[in-house]
Amino acid sequence: MSNENADSVEIVVNGQQHRVPKGEICHGDLVRIAFNVEGDAAQPYTVTYEDGKKSDVLPFGGCIKVKKDMVFDVIATGMS
Repeated sequence: MSNENADSVEIVVNGQQHRVPKGEICHGDLVRIAFNVEGDAAQPYTVTYEDGKKSDVLPFGGCIKVKKDMVFDVIATGMS
């Protein structure tokens, strides 16, 4: 196993697999991965996730510990 795999985990964002660093991933990171939008422009996006045990919403500014094969859906909910 390469060092890259030891320090990262695969997740699914809007149906696409992505390799991200182990640890926490935040709302803004997921919006950037899905739509290449950063900063306050990420606020009107809703992020939901499933980790195999539960489904929930990740609020703007929120972070979560990333686990292998977590599934995230990022959708635009309106522009301000």
